Amino acid sequence: VEEFVAPREALLGSGDLADFREWPESGRVDLHGDIAAWWGTYAKSGTLRGENAGGRGTKGIHLVRRDGRWRVTAVVWEDDA
Repeated sequence: VEEFVAPREALLGSGDLADFREWPESGRVDLHGDIAAWWGTYAKSGTLRGENAGGRGTKGIHLVRRDGRWRVTAVVWEDDA
């Protein structure tokens, strides 16, 4: 986990990434009782060290409902080449 978190913390704390935003373009939700999954495509934009950092990809988010609240249990994604 540390190998995943450390470079992202450094990037987000450095100020090198500016005006970043991400949004869903299309997707679907599968709901089965207290378990849900969203699969879809996303787009993102921003600047990284002054250069365009936009792109698109595919993402999956798994959630579970406990005590009336939805909680994210897993997120996977892959940027398009």
